[in-house]
Amino acid sequence: WSRSPEGGLTGQIAFRPGEKYAVKVVSMSDNSLVYESEPHQSPTLKAQVVTRSEARLSGDSLTGTYEARATAGEDKVLRGRFAAARRR
Repeated sequence: WSRSPEGGLTGQIAFRPGEKYAVKVVSMSDNSLVYESEPHQSPTLKAQVVTRSEARLSGDSLTGTYEARATAGEDKVLRGRFAAARRR
């Protein structure tokens, strides 16, 4: 996560095989945030998707849910949960 030139928060999601995509924070409170991705290819849905995530912050941990929706007329949706921890 970092501050964008416009003043908002932006970040990047990275998977172990090397795929990455950018995200931006849509809303934020003391212990939660909602962020949305730029369009990216989902290997699971085999389609371009935009992913919206809702997460809770607790210390160095982030847990939450996500929903990836196909961007082009298809009704493909992928939902799930995630957990992450800050690397030191």
